[in-house]
Amino acid sequence: MLARLARMAAVAGLAFAFAAPSAYAATFVYATSSNPTLARYAIGDGGLLNPFVPLTAPGVATSTGIAASPNGRTLYVVDQPTNDVSQYAIADDGTLTPKSPATVATGTTPFGIAVAPDGRHVYVANQDDDSISIFAVAADGALTPGATAVSAGSGPVQIALTPDGTSAYVTNAAGGTISQYDVNPADGSLTSKSDPVAAPGVPFAIAVSRDGRSVYVTSRQSPGFVREYAVGAGGELTPMAADTVPAGTRPAGILATATGVYVTNFADDTLTRYTAGADGALTAKADVSTPHNPFGMALAPDGHSLYVAGFGAGRLGQYDIAADGSLTAKAPADVAADTRPLAIAAVQPLEQQAPSVDLRTPADGAQFEQGAEVAADYSCADDGGSGLASCTGDVAEGAPLDTSTPGSFSFTVVARDGAGNETVVTHGYNVVAKASEITFEGFVGPIQNGSVVRAGSVVPIAFSLGGFHGLDVLADGSPGSVKVDCRHPGNPTGGRPARSEDGLQFDEETGTYTFAWQTHSSWTGTCRAFLVTLRDGSVQRLVVSFRSTCWYWRPWRHHS
Repeated sequence: MLARLARMAAVAGLAFAFAAPSAYAATFVYATSSNPTLARYAIGDGGLLNPFVPLTAPGVATSTGIAASPNGRTLYVVDQPTNDVSQYAIADDGTLTPKSPATVATGTTPFGIAVAPDGRHVYVANQDDDSISIFAVAADGALTPGATAVSAGSGPVQIALTPDGTSAYVTNAAGGTISQYDVNPADGSLTSKSDPVAAPGVPFAIAVSRDGRSVYVTSRQSPGFVREYAVGAGGELTPMAADTVPAGTRPAGILATATGVYVTNFADDTLTRYTAGADGALTAKADVSTPHNPFGMALAPDGHSLYVAGFGAGRLGQYDIAADGSLTAKAPADVAADTRPLAIAAVQPLEQQAPSVDLRTPADGAQFEQGAEVAADYSCADDGGSGLASCTGDVAEGAPLDTSTPGSFSFTVVARDGAGNETVVTHGYNVVAKASEITFEGFVGPIQNGSVVRAGSVVPIAFSLGGFHGLDVLADGSPGSVKVDCRHPGNPTGGRPARSEDGLQFDEETGTYTFAWQTHSSWTGTCRAFLVTLRDGSVQRLVVSFRSTCWYWRPWRHHS
C-alpha cells in the first residue's frame, strides 16, 4: 500500500495566514494532476471557481504536494518521479512563469511540502530516503539549490509547522510515528526534540491548529481515524486523553481552520467536519458528499470557501463555509479539473504597486528665513487596490516646520499600503538667519583690499558672514563692480553686476562664501571696487588693481 501511496498523492493541507483580501489583486486556485499540467482557476463572486482559458498550463506529472509563499507570489510544486520541486512566479493575473532555476533537487521520492510562516524556508518530506530537505528562500521567492537535509522516521510523507514557526512535525507512514523538531529561525535548520511520538496505524496527513496548541494526524486505514495530540510548552506532542476520533474510510487530507477541522475520506467520497473544544479535542459533525476520491483541500484566503480535489472524478468540489464551520455545496457543486487532481492550493498574490507621495512643502532645496511660519503640505495615495494604510511625515500634514535654527534640514514622508508596500520621499531644505541678524565678518583668503591681480583672470573673492545663511544673502544685482580712482577709491555704490560661472558658493569646511569673479582683460591698468551688498542694504567694498603682469597679490599702499 505504501508503494502505491508514494506514486499517487499527498495532502495539500496547509492553511496559510493571509492579510485582508483588499491587500491583494485577485485570488486563484491551482490543482495538480497525473498529467504534467496545472489546472488554474480564478475565484469569482461568491467564491465560485472560474476556469482559466485554457484550463491548464504546463506543470508537473504526479505531483504529490503544492504550496505557496506567504505573499502569494511564488508557487512550489513537488515532482515525485523526478525528485525535485518546480517553482513558479505568480503574476497579478494568476499566470505562472518558471523561476530560475525552474526546479531544485530534493531527496528520493519527495512527498509533502510545507512553507515556514515567515516564508524564509521550505521543507520537503522524502519518503524513500527517510529525510527532510530544507531550502532557503531568496528575496524573490526562489528556492536555493543544494538543500540541506535531516533524518526523519521511516517513510516520511507530510510535514507541518506551528503558526509561530518554532516547531515542525513529520508523519512517518511506514514507521507509525511522528518526528518532532525544533526550528532554528535563523537558518531554518531542524533539531530533533526527542524520540518520535507513536502514531499507530498509517499516519499520513497532519495539521496544526490555528492557535498552535493541538496537532491532528489522519491514519490512512479502513475504517480510518484522526489521532489527537496536545502541544506542550516546548512544542513536544502528548496524546490527548481521548487520543482518536473516528473518520471515514481511508482518510487522506486534513485541514485546520479558524472554524473547524476538515478531513477528506478517499474511499467513501465524503468530507468529515469536526469542531474543536477548549482543550483541542475534536467532535465529529455531519459529513458532506464530495467528488469521487477526495484528496487535497484548500481554504480560500477570505476563509469563506473550501475547495476539494476529487482524484477519481477529475473535478474540484466547492463549498461555502458558515460561521459555525458547516459546509454547503455551492452551485455548481464542482468544476472540471485535469486528470486525477491531487494537491490543491488557493493563492492571493500580494499587491506589488507601491503608494505615491506628493510632498509639496517643503519643496526639495527650499530656503526659509529663520522663524518663518511654514506649514508642511503633503499627501499620499494608493492606486494598487489594497488601500492606503498610513501616510506619515516628520510632522503632521498642516503642522509647522521647525525654522527656529539656521541650518540644513530634511523632511521625510512615508506612505504604506494595505499590502505592506512602502514609499519614502525626502526633501532637503535650508533655514537661513534673518537679514538683520547677518553680520559681515570680513573678506578672507588671498584677495584682500589693495591686491594686484591679472586682468581677464578669475579672481576668487571670499568673505565670512559667521556661518551659512543661505545663498540668497545678497541684494539683487550684488555682487557688483565699479571703476574707481586707484589713489582715492572713496565709497562707491552701484556699478554693474559682477560675472561668475558658478555664482555665489558656500564652503562648509571653511565656513566662508566665495564668488569666482570673472574679470575683463580691458581692465588692465585700472582699479575696481568689488561691492558686496547684503539683503539689509549694508555694503562691503574690496578694491583691487589690474595689471597685465603674471598673477600676484600685494597689499595696497596709499600714497600721499
